[in-house]
Amino acid sequence: MKKLKVFKLHSLFAFLLMSLCMLFNNETSAQSASCDNWTVIATEGQRLNMSGTQMIRYGANGRFVEMTVPAGTRCVNTVFGDPAPGLHKLCSVCEEARSSCWKVVAAEHQRLNFSGTQVVRYGTSESFVEKTVSGSARCNNITFGGDPTPGVRKQCSVCQ
Repeated sequence: MKKLKVFKLHSLFAFLLMSLCMLFNNETSAQSASCDNWTVIATEGQRLNMSGTQMIRYGANGRFVEMTVPAGTRCVNTVFGDPAPGLHKLCSVCEEARSSCWKVVAAEHQRLNFSGTQVVRYGTSESFVEKTVSGSARCNNITFGGDPTPGVRKQCSVCQ
């Protein structure tokens, strides 16, 4: 009987500890409450293709958790927990928070040079296309598959 009580106490302690960890790791900030525009950046199983550390929403069908994680993190239950059991989940970033991180790295027709892989925006701050670029490329219509703002000078930006 004594072993059973000890096991129950250990189980209760482990449950409480896990609950506290989830409470502190799964942040639900004022940012998320005011975010109206979530952009999917990865599906379940993929790595997050973003720059820096950002607040990510993970889940499906209105059941989500939010956590601040670094670029390259996998979009999986082992990282975020399973807010929607049995459903295929998505990782999204709040576009309002993301919009403030973009820094111009090249003017139109200039060469982009960086190590690794980056999501690059091509256009203006109001109208642009995004493409994942590795290493080096030109900041032009050919590289990005069209002209998002005809007749307007464009630029390339990355989120830093």
